[in-house]
Amino acid sequence: MSWLSSLFRKKAPAVSLWTGRVLTAADFREQLAAFNFGNDSTYAEVNSAALPAYYDWFRSKLFDLGVTKWDARQDCDDFANLYADFLQLRFYLGQWEGGTLPDAQGIAVARVYYRPAGGTQNHAINALATERGLLYVEPQTGQVLNLSLPEFQSRYNIFF
Repeated sequence: MSWLSSLFRKKAPAVSLWTGRVLTAADFREQLAAFNFGNDSTYAEVNSAALPAYYDWFRSKLFDLGVTKWDARQDCDDFANLYADFLQLRFYLGQWEGGTLPDAQGIAVARVYYRPAGGTQNHAINALATERGLLYVEPQTGQVLNLSLPEFQSRYNIFF
């Protein structure tokens, strides 16, 4: 276990991943209008200011694990899953190390499957409940996306 925890302690983001606000599951569901709901009853709201540093950390962890290039074997759902799972782990480790455990069971991140405008295939991204509202993030680039109304309406699966 020590090799795993040491892997995720290196180069932690300097900005806290959560805003200090705890959302109920109903709050998070309302923002997502989700189809599939998570099992946690509370979620830590994500600090949008921490997202660039988190993405840099996320990419460095992927590289540490040997993911040094993107190819068809690591497609969008793999990145969306890793982005969400690593964010949960970083949140957990950050709170554990800091000695302050919020009254939240997880951090407000979801995997979202939708059809990009003009696209012929479905795509997986992440959604995060932040102080700025719901943000959609492309986990392969770290870019915050502005979904068009047809893209938003095309969401067919959401997991958190």
